Amino acid sequence: NETLEVPKNRNGKPIPLITIGNYLPNMQQLSFIGVNFSELGKITATEIISLIGKSKKVVLLVSAQGNNSSYSTMMNTLLNTIAGERPEILIKDILVHSESNFSKEDYLRQRLASEEGLELIVSLSEENTILVAQSIRDLNLAGKVKILGFGDSDDCRSYFEKNIVTELISVKTQEIGQKAMEELFEYINNGYANSYVSAEIEVLRQEAAE
Repeated sequence: NETLEVPKNRNGKPIPLITIGNYLPNMQQLSFIGVNFSELGKITATEIISLIGKSKKVVLLVSAQGNNSSYSTMMNTLLNTIAGERPEILIKDILVHSESNFSKEDYLRQRLASEEGLELIVSLSEENTILVAQSIRDLNLAGKVKILGFGDSDDCRSYFEKNIVTELISVKTQEIGQKAMEELFEYINNGYANSYVSAEIEVLRQEAAE
């Protein structure tokens, strides 16, 4: 909610700005590099369908997003894709939050422990991916419950390598950095750059890792 200003050099001239991750509509930006959230929702839905178990039930971990339009776009595409291709799949949401004297970790662990027919859990954020991986490990359900996670951090990849996270959806962060530099030099050399650049999404699967 803070009012942000375009950075300026010592002469008061705006410095060319490239933003990554969150688009800032009120700022003068040379380029924005972000995720196609509609594509992300479709990819997530496709992976859910490929991982679905006998119960046809998915536990979807969600976080309070307020009026986040990108999150809404992703969720709408995800739900519409599943409804169109596999309408028999039941999706149950769990809002991950702290409750009274319980931390997020304790709350999520209790919710998952009481969930019947737990076969597939889907996390749409890096934080929740780490939380659910820890919870499944603490409940001795690693390898018994599939986790479709999101994130590119060392922790997320560690849980994937340990086969606690079954699949990991992530954005190619190294490619984002490369594209940012390409746009910057395009501007320096030619005086213009692409206003929007889409970051590539990748899916890590256990069979591919093996």
